[in-house]
Amino acid sequence: MENKEEPYYQKSKKELADEFTVDLTEGLSSNEAEKRLKEDGLNKLEEKKTSKWTILLRQINNVVIYILIVAAILTVWMGHYSDAIVIGLVVVANTLIGYFQEVNASNALDKIKDMLSTHATVIRDGQRKEIEAVDVVKGDVVYLEAGDNVPADLRIVDSDSLKVQEASLTGEADSIEKTPDEIEAKVGLGDQINMAFASTSITNGNGTGIVIATAEETEIGKISTAVNDQESKKTPLVQVMVLTPKS
Repeated sequence: MENKEEPYYQKSKKELADEFTVDLTEGLSSNEAEKRLKEDGLNKLEEKKTSKWTILLRQINNVVIYILIVAAILTVWMGHYSDAIVIGLVVVANTLIGYFQEVNASNALDKIKDMLSTHATVIRDGQRKEIEAVDVVKGDVVYLEAGDNVPADLRIVDSDSLKVQEASLTGEADSIEKTPDEIEAKVGLGDQINMAFASTSITNGNGTGIVIATAEETEIGKISTAVNDQESKKTPLVQVMVLTPKS
């Protein structure tokens, strides 16, 4: 839905209302929100749970490891015990490196999910409603106040001394004061002062924002996807073996 040549932080309130077909005062109707939820899916980050044993066995289930194990057995058979020990240590080290890489990635995903809001206050049918954060859809008008966690990526359309803590995304320790005004220049994530992102928290004031991205499309969702992809990366040993040209 987003025009890549004009990011949401550069769009006016009217452009946002037109794009998402929503009245910024009345919000979406319940029927329209239900329709969009069916089309776009739940506002949550998907995660494939894998047991620790499966992760460990996956490190061994590799052609390179098989070759090394066979080589270790052959060296033992030939009486080269020191070489066999070295090969065995390489197999163990490679397995442990791969295992801890995947476990750390899985733990990082759990921490990301813990930062997400569980509830949201939206304006639907002209009234404020408390709903589950997973039911938030694009175009929803979300009411924010101090103490809330932002449930999705929002473009701020109204603000009264609204400040947001964005350390989880930008590393900025101080809370950022938000404005509903569009930004003319192209700026980085930390300078998008009319945006509020999922996983960040409201520290002061109140305001409303229109949802422009949910689930994996949010900035924190993109990070989650990148971390999830990290699980399938090969260990350094396997990378070297695969990339080494055959003589």
